[in-house]
Amino acid sequence: MLESHTSALTPRLEVRCPTELDRPRFVELFCDDAFMAFLGGPLAADQAHPRFDGMLARCVELSFAKQPIVERCSGVVIGYTGVDWIGFDGGRWLEWATGSCPRLVAKATPRRRASLSSRWPATITQGRSLGSSTPTTGRRRM
Repeated sequence: MLESHTSALTPRLEVRCPTELDRPRFVELFCDDAFMAFLGGPLAADQAHPRFDGMLARCVELSFAKQPIVERCSGVVIGYTGVDWIGFDGGRWLEWATGSCPRLVAKATPRRRASLSSRWPATITQGRSLGSSTPTTGRRRM
C-alpha cells in the first residue's frame, strides 16, 4: 500500500510531490548549466521532459522519491531532493540526490531535514541504497 503524500514544511521551504504544473520550471532547471553542474550537465529540452516524467512516475511509486523544493515566500521551485532507482554494479539501487540553484546552497540543511524527517521509511523493501551525491563529496556508500 502506498503511503499518503503530504508536504514537509520548514519556515522557509516546502518539499512536496511534483505535479504537471511544475513541468515548465523543471525543464528550465534541467536545461540550466549552473543547476546541472553536478548532475551530469545540462539537458536539451527534449531530454528534460522525459526526466520530469520520471519524477512524476517515481513519486507515485515511492513517497520519498525526488520532489520539488519550493521557497515558501516566493512559491518558486528552487530544486529537488529525494531518491530514484539507478542501475549500478548489476543491480537496482536507490540513490539519494539533491539539486538546487547555487545561490541557495545555504538552505540545504533545513531542506534535507524536512525531506528526511517525513519521507524516509523505517525500512526499504526493494532495492538497496547506494548512497548520495553532493557537489563536495561525490558518491558514497551508506
